Amino acid sequence: MTASKLPRLHYYGIANAKDGPVWFVSKNSEHGYRAIIEKNDLITSKEAHERAKELFNQYYGKPVKLLKSGSIADHSDNIRIHRSIILDIRDQLVLALFISSNPIWNSYSRMASDDELSIIGYHAKQTSYLVPVVRSIKDFSPSDLSFPDYRLEDLKREFPWSAADEIHG
Repeated sequence: MTASKLPRLHYYGIANAKDGPVWFVSKNSEHGYRAIIEKNDLITSKEAHERAKELFNQYYGKPVKLLKSGSIADHSDNIRIHRSIILDIRDQLVLALFISSNPIWNSYSRMASDDELSIIGYHAKQTSYLVPVVRSIKDFSPSDLSFPDYRLEDLKREFPWSAADEIHG
């Protein structure tokens, strides 16, 4: 699943999120964002993301935090918020490692080390596990933290896309 280089109709703009305004891009007019400003155009995915960021910067005058491989982010599914390590992004899907107390959520889960939890700024009172998942990019909010590249490559080898759980969570 790679991003298409062909122009297609994209919806983009600024939406109201729980933590304030964010920029968004969608291929669907029924995107579910509470849009403050919404535009659409026949452009590539990359162009749509660039225009959405420019629009945001124009109205709010601050740089947008980008979600990228190695980002430490929070994922919200409107029920829970999971701290996560972003391993890879393909178009609008994200391969991430959620921090969870549930060891049987995915058979590829494993206990998180104290070192890993410390790097991502996670303080748990119970045993925590790394759980590989695939989720929509729109549900992630990046933090200012990132996972070190040399450690990230090890996690990518340990948790490929095929290990991710797309059903549960």
